[in-house]
Parts: sequence; C-alpha cells; structure tokens
Amino acid sequence: MPEIGRLLRPDVLTALSITPWILFAYLAFTIVTAGLTWAAPVRYRKPLLLVASLAFGWLFLDPVIALVVLGVTLALFVISRWLPPGRPRVLAAAALLAFVFLPFCFSGVPIERALIRSQGWPGQLVLLMVFFKRAIYFAYELHHGRIRRPSLVDFLVSFISLPFLLGRAPVVAYTHLHDRYRPVDAKALWSGSRTVLFALLHLAALGLLAGRFIHVPMDAPLAHAAVHMPWAELAMVLGLNYLAFYLFRYSHEQISVGAARLLGFAIDDNYANPLASTDYADFWRRWNIHFRQMLVSMFYYPVALRLSRRFPRRKKLNVIGACIAVFTVHGLFMLYTMGMFIPLGQTRRWGDLALSLLLYELLQVVLTAGSLLLLGRAHRTGRWRWIGVPLGISVTFVLRALMLLLIWRRSMGLPAAAVVFLALMP
Repeated sequence: MPEIGRLLRPDVLTALSITPWILFAYLAFTIVTAGLTWAAPVRYRKPLLLVASLAFGWLFLDPVIALVVLGVTLALFVISRWLPPGRPRVLAAAALLAFVFLPFCFSGVPIERALIRSQGWPGQLVLLMVFFKRAIYFAYELHHGRIRRPSLVDFLVSFISLPFLLGRAPVVAYTHLHDRYRPVDAKALWSGSRTVLFALLHLAALGLLAGRFIHVPMDAPLAHAAVHMPWAELAMVLGLNYLAFYLFRYSHEQISVGAARLLGFAIDDNYANPLASTDYADFWRRWNIHFRQMLVSMFYYPVALRLSRRFPRRKKLNVIGACIAVFTVHGLFMLYTMGMFIPLGQTRRWGDLALSLLLYELLQVVLTAGSLLLLGRAHRTGRWRWIGVPLGISVTFVLRALMLLLIWRRSMGLPAAAVVFLALMP
C-alpha cells in the first residue's frame, strides 16, 4: 500500500486543482476561525468571518483575480441595494456579468495570473467559475423578490466568505445560506468536523486509486489512449476514471460543506451517493445537488409549467422540452468552464469543444427524459426491483463513465470519441 507521502504527491493530486499545503492551510485557517467565532459575541461573528475570509484571500489568491471578484461583488451589491426592484436590477446584473466579468475570464489574464502561483493555479480559475454561477443564482432570487435589501456583511459573506474560497464549492442559494445560518455551537462543530473527515477519507481514496492504479487519466492522456485500448481494458479504465472523478468532486466540494458547517452555515450535502443511482434521472437527483436545484428551479419548472399551460395534452413533449432547456443551459456553463482554458483566437478548438458539448448534452437529454418517461420508479419499487435496481445501477454507472470521455476529450477527435462511445454502449 502506498505511503501517505505518496498519496499526497503533487503529481497524484494534480486534478484536485489545489496542492496539499494549500488544502491543509485552508483547513487550519477554518478551524482557527471557527474557534474565534465560537468565542466571539454573536453580533461580531459574521464580521469576523468576513475579515478572516479577506485575510485568507490576501494570503492565498492572486491579487488581480481577487480584486476583480471583490469589485464585481461590490457592484452587484450596489445594484441589489439601490436600483428599482424587478427588471432594472436583473438587466444591470446581467450587463455587469456579460460586459465586465466574462470578458475578464476569457481575456487570458486569469490563466496568466494564476500561473504565477503555479502551486495552486487551477483553483484560482475554479473560484471564477463558482463565483459566476453564484452571481447568476443571486440575480434569479433577486428578480423573484426572495432577497430583501441584503446587508453588506451578509452579501460579502455569501460571495467571498471562507467556506467558498477553496474554489470548487457548492453553488448554494443566497436565501438557503443565510436563512439556515445558526450561531456556532458544539453541534455545528461536530457536524462540520465529521463532514471534513469523511471528505478527507475520499481524498485519501482518490490518492490511493490515482497513485496505485490509473494516475487520474481524466484529461488528454485518457482521450488520446482510448482509441488504441482493447475493449476490456478501456471499459475497466473508464470505470476507474469515473470512480476517481466522483472521489475528486466529492472530496473537494464536501470539504467546503464541512467548513461552512464549522462556521454555522447548515447547508445540505452536495452528493447523495450517486454511485447508487438506479437510472439517469436518479443520478441527477444525487449529483451536484445544489447546482441541480439551481437549474431545476430556474429552467426546468418554469419551462415545464409554461409548456403544460400551452400544450396540456402533450405531457411527454413538455418533459422533453424542459430537459432540453436545462441541458442547454448546462452546456453553456460547461462551455464557459472549459472555454476559460482556450484562447479566444483559436476558433477550431472552440468549435471542437462546442460540438463535443452538443453531443454530450444531447445524450443527457435523451437519457434523463427517457428515465423520467419510460422508467419512472417502477423498476425501483415494483415486484422486479431485485433485478431492476442492480441493472439500473450498473447501466447508469457505465453510461456516466462513457460520457466522461466526451467531457474530458481534448486531443481526441469528435468522430473517434463517438466511435468509442458507441462501441462500448451496453
């Protein structure tokens, strides 16, 4: 069995977007901050958390990236506080993100600046991705009147507070975050410590898997070698790759959840054992739960409701239309996330990425709508559930493992990816 030092090698943990020393510094900083907030009077706890977050950002983040995030955050606060409710606020927030924030993300400056701190540079870009999603979610809640004149401290805490500075953190709704905030007590400390410990165990399992077996081939190496692998070897590698990807996402995001709980934010887990998903729709109920809630509340339900009112007798088509809306937006988020690594002038790479994501999201529409319309819960609750449940888990696992090939494909041509995908379809 590999030693602990081997499990925490920088090359093993490359995919984590953060080096071990930054991770442990983050956890130590969180523990100290939790202790201070527990000891401080109630009215000083959130300001103390904000000061600690700003200090952490000053120590570990690139100053240009941090200043842009802070400046856009303050501009969003001015918009939410002083502009008239309704459309003016939403349009102003959308203009700020579209004409200020996104051009900065795609300018190449974030990558150049992040490379200066090469020990954790991908985490800098992940911070921009999470911030963008959170800003859109906030604008949605603002538009629907769910937020009433937020205080500056609450506003800054929700966007740049310590639980989210690690980078890959859950996209938690503003109202969910603050409505469930409680003073730090023994229960919160126990819940947060347990969550962090469980996340670290997943991180250790990822290090073991990556260091001993597959070296986390979640990017170009796997895509390049997939065409030349025998069928059985490719199937095994894809399965291990999916397992490694799950361990990576779970450990990274649940550490942020645990840190938030240590500081008094009673937010939900972001994963509910997705490896036990019995169909593809069930998978999305269990995977990246907070972001899924954002997509469902902003796009699925509104589109499904509007279609059902206009076409009351076409229920199946309405479900398909709502799924198309959700995964179209999901594809745009993916395009933004992966496009940050591609210079704007390289139109061929942009076109290849767009085609790959189009195929990926089309498959997600088919699998999700098919699960909702054809399977429902019959195969999980009927008399044949002893067959349906294991079969559904295995099929969903295989499908998700195959679809990751399309997500992480970069050096592999789109036709080759499609051939590999179809060859391994059960």
